[in-house]
Amino acid sequence: MKTKYNQGDLVQYHRIKWGLRHLFVITDVFEKDDDETYYKILWIAGGERNATNIKDLDNDEFITLVVRGQ
Repeated sequence: MKTKYNQGDLVQYHRIKWGLRHLFVITDVFEKDDDETYYKILWIAGGERNATNIKDLDNDEFITLVVRGQ
């Protein structure tokens, strides 16, 4: 399965009604036993690692690619 985002991509989370923009980097892309894609991320502000594996980035209307990683 081809993912929308790759390791190293800089991504933005922006909820229009809140007005805040948050940047994060995809640090890992992997599949679990249920064959769903998950992402590990590093938030830019504060360098906080999100310990939760996120699986809904590909279809989230508030997530946009800022810079494609190499």
